[in-house]
Amino acid sequence: MGGPKDTLSPFVVRSIPPNQSTNFRGELFIVEFNEWVRAEKLRQELIITPPNTQYSHKTLKNRLEIKFEDPLLENTTYSFNFRKAVEDITEGNVAVMDTLDYDALKIAFSTGDVIDSMSVGGQVLGLLNNKPIVGALVSLYNQEDTLQYNQDKPYYFTLTDENGFFNMENIAAGSYNIYAFLDKNNDLIYQEPEAVGFQVEPLVFSDTLTAIGGVNLKIASEDHTPPEVLRDRPIGTYYEIGMSEPLTSLSVAADINPQNWAYDLINKASTIRLYNLEAGYDTIPFRITAEDTVGNVLEDTVDVAFRPPNERERDRVAPEAFRIDIRSPGQAGIQPQVRLEFAFSKPVARYDFSQVRYLPDGDSSRISQLLHEDSLDQYNWNDARSLLSIRRNLNLKEELRILVDSLAFFSIEQDTLPATTTKFEPKNRSEFGSIYGQVTTTEKSFIIQLLDQSGKVIAEQRNPQQFDFAYLPAAPIPPG
Repeated sequence: MGGPKDTLSPFVVRSIPPNQSTNFRGELFIVEFNEWVRAEKLRQELIITPPNTQYSHKTLKNRLEIKFEDPLLENTTYSFNFRKAVEDITEGNVAVMDTLDYDALKIAFSTGDVIDSMSVGGQVLGLLNNKPIVGALVSLYNQEDTLQYNQDKPYYFTLTDENGFFNMENIAAGSYNIYAFLDKNNDLIYQEPEAVGFQVEPLVFSDTLTAIGGVNLKIASEDHTPPEVLRDRPIGTYYEIGMSEPLTSLSVAADINPQNWAYDLINKASTIRLYNLEAGYDTIPFRITAEDTVGNVLEDTVDVAFRPPNERERDRVAPEAFRIDIRSPGQAGIQPQVRLEFAFSKPVARYDFSQVRYLPDGDSSRISQLLHEDSLDQYNWNDARSLLSIRRNLNLKEELRILVDSLAFFSIEQDTLPATTTKFEPKNRSEFGSIYGQVTTTEKSFIIQLLDQSGKVIAEQRNPQQFDFAYLPAAPIPPG
């Protein structure tokens, strides 16, 4: 019969040279444990400072040998963070320094008279959800060097644990910039769009400040790459241009009669669709200016050849139906300052506002025209003329009905909408919460987003100097 399962971690009996020793000149580093061990994951787990220290290794029963391939640098502190590299051979229990405190297996020595003894610790969290980041690379760059985190490897670095915590030891005195990022290609150099974060103020170690703790780094993806055109092709009666990412702003221009063509964004704003009422075989250059969600701008020209669809294409790709979605964006019902959006499935070629009316509080005697052509402060179209945004102060008590007649809007393809009625109810602001504030920044393009507890964006505002998220339902406050 087998005995009880071994749950005890192997621990260090001795090392050559000893931990925290000085004036080591050898080429063989030995660590002995209280039981037989294996080190099959040493290359993946062991972190050595300084980096680029070349070595070979082998295990002999309870002994791990690391042989340096090149002479060690003079007057230099070497540190070895084994993390989960060494295990016992029976149950895979991870080796530790000792079984008194179960300290992680870390050994340091110096080739000179002095061993560096500064340290820094903290935690890496996600900027948007405040959750711990596992396996983030935390690196230090001396301020006196010209090394850059996006071009050069760091001298000091470590990885966060399963709770996002990190601890770096045996650092030389001086001033350092600290960075954290998700090093997906394991080259120790930051590359977009890897998530990154940093502390603005440098870490300054001295004789009077040898340990710095509580450094919290928030990381998020950086993106300075403009959107790209991935593909373009005719689709039935349309021409579609597939983009590498969703767009928040789009402008398209061409030297043809503007009455005969239009454009719009489809597929969650990641595809540009061009409409041409006079399809032919000539190639037409279309000039595109597109902006992504973080403000990166693409300016490009796409050569487009509209052509009439053949009979098989005409049967396979039918023209899209003309539809309307009337909504109140980002609001729980209608507020005194009524905000509405008329979202159309394709661009509007012409419209008649006299056929768009509203009925307040179910009172048919108060039915009125919602918009007038010359009331430009109450509405605006997007560039593609597929979204109509409306702002009006209405004296509402109970409800609002929007009545759209079938002759109110004509699409670029001259089809019309069925008559529709949409009902909204007003909400009392005192029954809801709100978040407001002021933005101080030199950035010209930015987005303020409101997230729920799961990290989902529930509202956003672009480039506001003052923001106000109103009519928010009750929700638990996330920790942190």
